Amino acid sequence: MVEMMVAMALVLLMMVMFAEIFTLATGSMSKQKSLSELDQRQRTVSTILRNDLQDRTFFNLTPFHKANSALSLTDPNFINPALRSGYFYISENDLDNDVDDVLQFTVLRKVGKLFYGRTKELLANGPPSGTIQNPNQPESDDGMFANGIPGAQNNNAGASPEAEIAYFVRNGILYRRILLIRNPLGSVEQPMSTPIGGMMPIPSFRMFRPGIYPGSYVNGGTNFLNDFDYSATYDFASKQIELLAHSRLANTSSFDPFALGLSNNRFGFNPLSGNPLEYMISSVPGDPLNFLGRFTHEETSHIQFGWPGDPGPNQGPDGAFLTMDDTFGSGSDTNPYTRPNLALSPDGVVINTTTGNPAYQGGPRQGEDMLLTNVIGFDIKVWDPRGGPGRDGQPGIAGVNDDGANGVDDPFGELGSPNSDDGAFVDIGNNGRFGFYSQSNNWNANFGPRGPANNRCFDTWQPNKGGLAPFVYHPGIDQQPGVANVDDDGDGTIDNAPELGWGGSDDIPIPQLKAIQIRVRYRDITSNLVREFTVVEQLTTQTNLSNTN
Repeated sequence: MVEMMVAMALVLLMMVMFAEIFTLATGSMSKQKSLSELDQRQRTVSTILRNDLQDRTFFNLTPFHKANSALSLTDPNFINPALRSGYFYISENDLDNDVDDVLQFTVLRKVGKLFYGRTKELLANGPPSGTIQNPNQPESDDGMFANGIPGAQNNNAGASPEAEIAYFVRNGILYRRILLIRNPLGSVEQPMSTPIGGMMPIPSFRMFRPGIYPGSYVNGGTNFLNDFDYSATYDFASKQIELLAHSRLANTSSFDPFALGLSNNRFGFNPLSGNPLEYMISSVPGDPLNFLGRFTHEETSHIQFGWPGDPGPNQGPDGAFLTMDDTFGSGSDTNPYTRPNLALSPDGVVINTTTGNPAYQGGPRQGEDMLLTNVIGFDIKVWDPRGGPGRDGQPGIAGVNDDGANGVDDPFGELGSPNSDDGAFVDIGNNGRFGFYSQSNNWNANFGPRGPANNRCFDTWQPNKGGLAPFVYHPGIDQQPGVANVDDDGDGTIDNAPELGWGGSDDIPIPQLKAIQIRVRYRDITSNLVREFTVVEQLTTQTNLSNTN
């Protein structure tokens, strides 16, 4: 009897041991599986970031200056405009907050590769049932358009090699928002209503004129950004939606009111002021609890998100915008980029402060722009040749008077000298004294989302955009904009910001932005461990520029 009890005890002990071993083995396998999945996600995000950066349209990242407006080949500041199309934008925001950086730029995919997005067939207003529609519309941009063919159906998809792309973090989620820049099969970029064979009365009209077609794009009937994944704005003059197409990437001396280089035309920027909307208007500028980044796909697909089809108050009977007056920013304003009664809840939901209810929560396209979850850091830094001394610990080449002034190894004139080992990755608008991208060199602190005291943005600007790019020129040895002690522009003020880069001065252009570093940190829920990966991308390599019609 005793022997049987001992044997049973031994058997039970062995079973417990095997169960423990099995638990440990399965736990280890689950952990390894989780780590493998995280590695795959990490590689995916890293690859997407690299590919987007390599495919940017603005290759030579030297911001435009007012001296470039003529784009003359005899201008010493001239740089091939084909390498400076579209835009490239970075916002640092709070230096001590690693989840409020924003990266946004235009992209041209390599030959044979396309972006795809949702579209909706545009039906001409008034023709008999079955009339063949004009194929010049986003639905046909992917080469697949039913167009009255018996039994054929549209796929509600458009395609383009070009797009606006925005990266930002909100509520622990890294978003990648894509809006196609239209590249039609034909030469006419705006969809028109005249069907094939002239079956519509003349004159034809824009298919995106609110109140005519589609009239439901105003007053909460439906939502343009739910139906179309295309970059667009509202034309206040002609009172219609303007699709931003391939030609809008050009940065030339000819003024184009819809050029994407002009910030008021970009996704996520105020269409009136041109400043980025990265914090809710009702909040104190820079309040981290109200950091928006950009509107998400969930929000822009919500039925009440009117832009760009419903630009705001004061609309006529056909839904067309009539006047631009003080109703913008007032209690009656319904434009999501200017209305003052929006804020963020603690869980990152845009709410209406008047009612306390969510404003755009529950849009049908929720989650389509999510890239990575449980993100606790998205930190962007740029390479600054004057960001710090190199291994020799001295500005410029150690022991050499690189600039021929102020003695050997002086930090102001020699830091970042050619052939030195100087340089470091730094935040845009950092508090350093001498760097090209230190806040002391921000010559347009009015541009940005947080107010003049805290705006820290890099922007490539546009030849016809007024004012200066934030980081465009650096004062020379005299440390004054323009010629020191001279009123270069004759405005009555000596050595003020508009004189920066003036002809005959010793001012130095900010050098081409040559590299970017993006550090992403996220938490693995399974192991509760923080993981990190870093993308460092050289920004001086030219890629294919010919993937357009």
